[in-house]
Amino acid sequence: MFNTQRDNYTILKRSSQEKTLDAVSYQAEVQNIIILYLCQFTELSVRKPSKQARITTQFQKVKTIRIGDEIIDFQKVVKKRCEIIEHIMLKQNVKRETIKKRLQAIKRREAYHLLEDFLFMFGIVIVGGKDERDGLVGYVKIVNIFDSSVMCEGQPLRELGSKISKHINSFVVGDNSTFLNSCFKFF
Repeated sequence: MFNTQRDNYTILKRSSQEKTLDAVSYQAEVQNIIILYLCQFTELSVRKPSKQARITTQFQKVKTIRIGDEIIDFQKVVKKRCEIIEHIMLKQNVKRETIKKRLQAIKRREAYHLLEDFLFMFGIVIVGGKDERDGLVGYVKIVNIFDSSVMCEGQPLRELGSKISKHINSFVVGDNSTFLNSCFKFF
C-alpha cells in the first residue's frame, strides 16, 4: 500500500528543487546575455569556474572588466560587496554556518547585479524578473533605454543564454583567462 502523504511530499519537494534549478539556470542565461552585450563596449576576462555545472546553465567567472583605459578587478569588487553583506548579517546575529550556506548564492547574485550595473552604463537595462534566494524568476526583457527597443526576451532569451554559455565554455581552457571584447562573435 502506498503512503500518499509521503508521495505527495516527494512530488512537492521535487517540484521545489526543479524550480530552484530553473531559477539558477535563468539567472545564468541572463548573465551570459549581459556578457554578450557588454563585449560590444568593454573587454572582459573570463575564467573557467572551479566547479562545472552539469544540470543548470554555467555561470561565467568574470575576472576583470576593461572600460577604456580603466581595468576593474571584478572578482575583488564582488568579494568586497559580499564581505559587506556578511558583516551586516553578523550584526543581525545570523550564525556563521548559515552565512556560509548563503554565501555562494550571494556571490552569484552580486556578480550578476554588478554586470547589470555595468550594462546600464551603456544604456541597456534588464526589466522584469524577480530576484529570489537561488536565482531569477519571472519574465525578463533586455531593453535599450535610448530607443526603448526590446533587444531580447522570453524563450529566445533563455535559448540564446544557454548557447552563449556553451560557446564561452568551449574555448575557456584550464586556469587561463580568456578575453572577450567586441571581436567576440557569437552570431
